[in-house]
Amino acid sequence: YYEDLLDQCVQALSHISIPFYLYISIRDYGADTGEHIRDIREKCRPISHMQSVEIRATSNRGRDIAPMYVLFGTELSTYKYVYHMHSKKSVYTGEEQQNWRQYAVAALIGSGEQVERLLSLLESEPEIGLVYPENHQGFPPEAYGWLSNEAKGHEFLDSIGIPFSGGIFLYPAGSFF
Repeated sequence: YYEDLLDQCVQALSHISIPFYLYISIRDYGADTGEHIRDIREKCRPISHMQSVEIRATSNRGRDIAPMYVLFGTELSTYKYVYHMHSKKSVYTGEEQQNWRQYAVAALIGSGEQVERLLSLLESEPEIGLVYPENHQGFPPEAYGWLSNEAKGHEFLDSIGIPFSGGIFLYPAGSFF
């Protein structure tokens, strides 16, 4: 969504030392979308272990999660590991929350060694289904509660037979995992 962060994303993705496929969703620019796709494809070229890049335009609905499932869900379901990152700015706070984004990226793919550690962890502990950064110090603890989503969360968990427990819970806040 924030194409001005693409260089930072490319730098971080360059730490992945195994072959991978890159899927990028961008906002729909109408007649100019093709030009944006070409520019992004060119900027991704330096990523050494990237096998290919698939770029698709979409409307800005569902933030970063909907495109992952709606645009790329079929493809992503075929992979053993999926890394999700996005161009998070969280400008709703009045200013860009770059520390949060940088923290999340560094915790997962901030270096080649970090990537190797996480891949080794996932290989050695197959019961682990999701790895995400610990709480960022700038993220208030109450934000890990259900907040206004409590009723919907309760309804959804009931529908799939999982007991509802209110209060604070850990989840990949910021959608980096």
